[in-house]
Amino acid sequence: MSLLRRLFGTRSPPPSPPPARVAIRAGSVVTEIGPAAILHGLFSTIAANLEPGGWGSRFPITMHRLYRGELLPGDCRQALQELRTIDAALTQRPVSSVVWDADDPGRPPSPHYRLGDGAANAAEFFVTVNGLNLLRAGLIESVESAVEFGHPVHIVAFGSHEALFAGRT
Repeated sequence: MSLLRRLFGTRSPPPSPPPARVAIRAGSVVTEIGPAAILHGLFSTIAANLEPGGWGSRFPITMHRLYRGELLPGDCRQALQELRTIDAALTQRPVSSVVWDADDPGRPPSPHYRLGDGAANAAEFFVTVNGLNLLRAGLIESVESAVEFGHPVHIVAFGSHEALFAGRT
């Protein structure tokens, strides 16, 4: 079961704040994403705009394995190719194509997310709590690091910064 599904119970985010925030970890590098609704919105936008055959039909490693919370080192090269293709395609999509929930495309933006001010396209819309581009600085750079150093990539839930860094080795 995916980390996001464990947090939400379904692919749809809850109306109240998620019980934890999420981060992406590749080796000892951790990038805080923020509420899980942000990550779910990015994946929903990918599915709704770039996967006409359904969730994971075009980008199976990213949409299934990464979404579930783990990329093994052997998956990282393919995931990196998929993420770069996703980035290029979402760069061609307007911000109006952002979808917060692939199961309910008309759902309004998550109340746990400040909208991407000044985003010129869907690839720039999703940012981390620290203002970094989620797709590029969060996912792509984490997977690039994993490819270079042979680490797995994990999406981890945490309730405090102490808990987030407690599991690092």
